[in-house]
Amino acid sequence: MASKEGGKIEAFVSHPIVRALVQLIPGGIGSAADVIIMDRVEHIKQKRLRVFFDALKDGNVQLSPDLIDSDDFVHCLDATLRAALRARRDEKIRLFATLLHQGIVEQKIRSAEDYEDLVGVLDDLSYSEWQALLMLDRYLSETPLDDNPLKRVSLVWDEFVAKLERELGVAPVEASSFMNRIARTGLYNEITGMFWDYEGGKGMPTPKLTRLKELLDQQPSTDV
Repeated sequence: MASKEGGKIEAFVSHPIVRALVQLIPGGIGSAADVIIMDRVEHIKQKRLRVFFDALKDGNVQLSPDLIDSDDFVHCLDATLRAALRARRDEKIRLFATLLHQGIVEQKIRSAEDYEDLVGVLDDLSYSEWQALLMLDRYLSETPLDDNPLKRVSLVWDEFVAKLERELGVAPVEASSFMNRIARTGLYNEITGMFWDYEGGKGMPTPKLTRLKELLDQQPSTDV
């Protein structure tokens, strides 16, 4: 990378293996694409890489030679970079940097396979969906524990749906389907079963959200 942004990345990641991974990330737009589009795509790629590596630098991440030379680190960095390049929001790119820091550098994740699974979950999640999960988690954190999940979530559901519309632009009639789509990630489950006067549509975050939230050093949400 010949740009200043590329130089900034190389200044932080000096190891040749890491530099090679950055260089080898495919553009994926085909040889016949217009050069203006190619230049724009390359600019976006470099910007996203800069955000990613700046987040590592701002977090004072120390990459030891032994860590960088390990196959697992190279594999996890490659998976993380590819996912980060698909993220449109800078905030989400920084989440990937935090996941690499906490999960691999600080060794809070037990295996490369486990790490890759969490990268995939975060990659599959839109930033709005992530915000919605944190929002609901915050509401639930202020409710008493109850063996009946429906009773617990019903205490805050209407307020949560109103905030979804206010903060994320999700219409109330679409709130249930919006949240239920998140179930694909394993971070949220719709409540099902025979409950008196319950017509469905409400759900709860799963323990996997708690784990991911802790790895990403995320509070449940901003103020509710």
